[in-house]
Amino acid sequence: MEQPASWICDEAIGLGLPILAMKKKSQQSSYCRECLSLLCLVAFTAMLMGTALPAHAVKIKDLTDLQNAEDNTLVGFGLIVGLAGTGDSAGSAARAQRLLLNRLGFDITDPGELSSNNVAVVTLTAVLPPFLKKGTKIDVLVSSLFDADSLEGGTLMQAHLFGPAGPPPDGPVYAVAQGPITVGGFLAEGPGAQIRANHVVAGRIPDGATLVRDVPATITDGISVNLNLRRPDFTTAARIVEGLNQKFADNISVALTAGRINVTIPETFKSNLVGFIAQLEDVDVQPGRFAQVIINERTGTVVAGGNVQILPVAISQGGLTVSIKARPLVFMPAPFTDSDAVLAEDTVAEAQNIIGRMVPIQGATVWEIADALNQLQVPTRDMISIFSALHAAGALQGKLVIM
Repeated sequence: MEQPASWICDEAIGLGLPILAMKKKSQQSSYCRECLSLLCLVAFTAMLMGTALPAHAVKIKDLTDLQNAEDNTLVGFGLIVGLAGTGDSAGSAARAQRLLLNRLGFDITDPGELSSNNVAVVTLTAVLPPFLKKGTKIDVLVSSLFDADSLEGGTLMQAHLFGPAGPPPDGPVYAVAQGPITVGGFLAEGPGAQIRANHVVAGRIPDGATLVRDVPATITDGISVNLNLRRPDFTTAARIVEGLNQKFADNISVALTAGRINVTIPETFKSNLVGFIAQLEDVDVQPGRFAQVIINERTGTVVAGGNVQILPVAISQGGLTVSIKARPLVFMPAPFTDSDAVLAEDTVAEAQNIIGRMVPIQGATVWEIADALNQLQVPTRDMISIFSALHAAGALQGKLVIM
């Protein structure tokens, strides 16, 4: 015998939980009965087990960055040669090619000489981590600037990479890039057909740039160092200060703001700054947790922190589906008449309503609500609507971020 869908609610009431009992109706679908059961079970479990979540320790090096030890971005322009007829064809691309070739020592005065589509003008970008020295190699990202169809099989001619100040004479050259490009895809086409895999107008040159200039990075004034939190938070900053003071036992650190901590270098580490920073970064702390639900409606993505609480609230999930169908009809004329057949349409509208129930939820978390909805295979976009409505009702105890 099938067990009634409201048995969990009845048991919850017997234990004194504030769950609303509902009578089963023959018209209600099995979907709604399962939804009611699981949501009531969520409330029942939340009341018995609580909502406490385990805390996780994180190393300071994963929460902060040393001041003045940030990454630097390099940019540049170059030419990809050796393409199999998939290069640039625009007139402006030919002028850019002439300027770049003249810089490399090629004397080209007539842009009409550059009619080959085996060359493409590209932009170059690279990330320069701190503390790297002259002669170190870094990866280079390459992207087509004009109308090239593919960069597959091409080779970057020597190109200069410079910083935010711009190319010489405004700023210095920090790296020189060259080498074959890998795009991780392919493009094949013929008359009336084309096959493309992945993105073929952008790629990478592993270890494609060599540093020709050191980038100075001063992380200390000889007395202290500053730590910048990647995500400023007063709770996290206070816990980092507490952990450092316990580690070195000299009250060496103080939080200047929610995003910056000043750490005094102990006398025993004055001559061993690297060792001090290594021990500093290895200290474990429990960062403050952000109660947030992040929604990207374009992709249907929902990311929720497990510590987001749901206040007592009643949830009803239902839907109305309306379909309109058109059926062609033919009316034949009466016999022995000159009339023509008449065409018409018979329109039929159908509506299907999934009956929803108001289900009270007492002190659950977003994890528990999402788990129940996942078991019911509720579409992600319906989850987005539910979480948005919970926030609007003031039951979602956290920040709702819509991307």
